[in-house]
Amino acid sequence: MTIALNVIKAFVNLTVENFKISQNTIITKQALKINFTVKNSGNVESKASSAYVYDGKKIVGKVSIKAIAAGKSLTASYTVSAGKFAFGIHQLY
Repeated sequence: MTIALNVIKAFVNLTVENFKISQNTIITKQALKINFTVKNSGNVESKASSAYVYDGKKIVGKVSIKAIAAGKSLTASYTVSAGKFAFGIHQLY
């Protein structure tokens, strides 16, 4: 009698979901709060890491992310300081 055994590689898969900003229009001297969820859809716990907030190619924020268990999510937020944005339209991610 034989038994089949499938061995898979352990992996972490962190993704950002539900990326939302507190408002779509601000004045130049106003802060902006960003909320998001980080999900680990891997099969092992992640290590502590960092998430970065970009305005185009420019980093406008760094958020420390705690370890996340496999299959679990963590809600995080970051506030971009007042005065970080010039006049105009900005693409945040």
